[in-house]
Amino acid sequence: MALTHEEKRARIFKPDRSDALPMAWGAVLYALVATLTYLIPAGDLLLRPAAVVPVFLGTLYGPVVGFVAGLAGALLVDLFQQAVWIHWAIGNGFIGLSAGLLWLWSDVDAPGPLTAKDASKIIIFAVLGSFGGMFFAGLMDLFFGVPAAIALWTWALPAALSSSFFGGLGGVAAVYLYKNRPWAGRLQVRKVHPLPSAPLRRRNSAFSRGIDPNVAPHSHNCTHYTKKG
Repeated sequence: MALTHEEKRARIFKPDRSDALPMAWGAVLYALVATLTYLIPAGDLLLRPAAVVPVFLGTLYGPVVGFVAGLAGALLVDLFQQAVWIHWAIGNGFIGLSAGLLWLWSDVDAPGPLTAKDASKIIIFAVLGSFGGMFFAGLMDLFFGVPAAIALWTWALPAALSSSFFGGLGGVAAVYLYKNRPWAGRLQVRKVHPLPSAPLRRRNSAFSRGIDPNVAPHSHNCTHYTKKG
């Protein structure tokens, strides 16, 4: 069941324990996809398919989950490479944060198929988060003394474009698969009926032997004597 808008706003300031799991696996999945991307021989082309993870989680679980998944996932990649870029990790978190605003102001996480209107909103918020997050990181590099031509146009702009592409289109595809679940019809869940309670089992057993279950159990195994007057 989808949360109401009031419940969503309250959850931002008081995250639920159930948010911890998507944050954790989202960070690991982001780090895994980003690390495997480095093995693709793309030359000078910047590929950021991991951007789909914070967009997907932000759309379905809210801005806090999306931000933490993007931030923590980027930090895991940095630790693997032994070079931490905290402002770029925060920029990745902004991608999930922006997608989470759609979750906050709409019912895109409600049960039912993904509509074209919601799909367009996912793309718009993914683009806004990508450009906002990557250029935030680029502006921080300016503060650290990196030339503007490198910080903004060599690093931030390609990262924003790639994140927008993968986060927008990939986010729509991921949310579509999650909401429509075309594989759900192939799964057959076996319904297990609970065992009847002990009194009910005794009652059914009595009926099968032709015994009136309303009579006291001991009366079936004793001889009744009538006192002579």
